Amino acid sequence: MYIQAQGCAAYHLTLVMSQVGHFFLCTTLRTSIVQQMPSRLSILSVLIETLLLCFFVYTPGVQIVMGTAAPPGEVWIFPLVFFLIMLIFNEVRKYIIRSKPRGLLSGMLKW
Repeated sequence: MYIQAQGCAAYHLTLVMSQVGHFFLCTTLRTSIVQQMPSRLSILSVLIETLLLCFFVYTPGVQIVMGTAAPPGEVWIFPLVFFLIMLIFNEVRKYIIRSKPRGLLSGMLKW
C-alpha cells in the first residue's frame, strides 16, 4: 500500500511539474524564453502551485486524505529532465521559425 501511495504522489508531482513546464514553453510562439521572460504574476502563480504540490504530497495529515506518501527525491528528476529536453526542442523550433519564416520546415513546425 505504501508503494501505491508513493506512486500516486509521483503521478501528481509529474503532472503538476509538466503543466508548469508546458506553461513556460507556450508563453510565446516565436520569441525565445530568454528574450521574453514570463511576467512576475505568472512566476508567482507557478511558485504557489509548486508550494501547494509540496503541501499535498509531503504533509502527513494531508497524505492520508489524498492517499499519498512522500516519494523518493529522485522522482523530481524525471519532470525536470523532460522539461529541459522540451525546452531545447522548443528553442530550436522557435529559432527555425524566426530565421526562415516562409520555409518548408518552418511551416511544419508552426502551430
